[in-house]
Amino acid sequence: MDEYASESLLAWFYPLIAAFSLVATVTFAVAWNHWKYVLDTCDPKLFCGCIFNARSTPTYFVGSHVAYCYWATVGPLLGAIVAVIFGSYHVFRVCMGKGRARTGTTTVKQRSGDVIVMTTRTELTDDSISPTGGSPAALPPAS
Repeated sequence: MDEYASESLLAWFYPLIAAFSLVATVTFAVAWNHWKYVLDTCDPKLFCGCIFNARSTPTYFVGSHVAYCYWATVGPLLGAIVAVIFGSYHVFRVCMGKGRARTGTTTVKQRSGDVIVMTTRTELTDDSISPTGGSPAALPPAS
């Protein structure tokens, strides 16, 4: 797989991860808010309105401490934030680097004394990556 294909996959996967993390957060928050008053039947100081680790007996059903539900609800947001940051980076590299013409001139002096001025013009193709974003410093250069 070449560099452009890898970047394209990452540009799709990171936003999907962020979206799924947000869906998980919203889904669990809705379920938790629906059941928290029904499950909170223990001592008022304990706040046991979470469905995780709930206890069931023949006469009652008591939820566990709400810290579990806070973590399950807010936890995926950390992954969503990281995915948005990395996704923005990879989407920028894939989308913003195509089609820009870059010119450069080089002067070459031959032994005969003639001076040749070479002008190059290149465009990024579909299988190249934007030169504005390089590899992270921790990775060795591709050979």
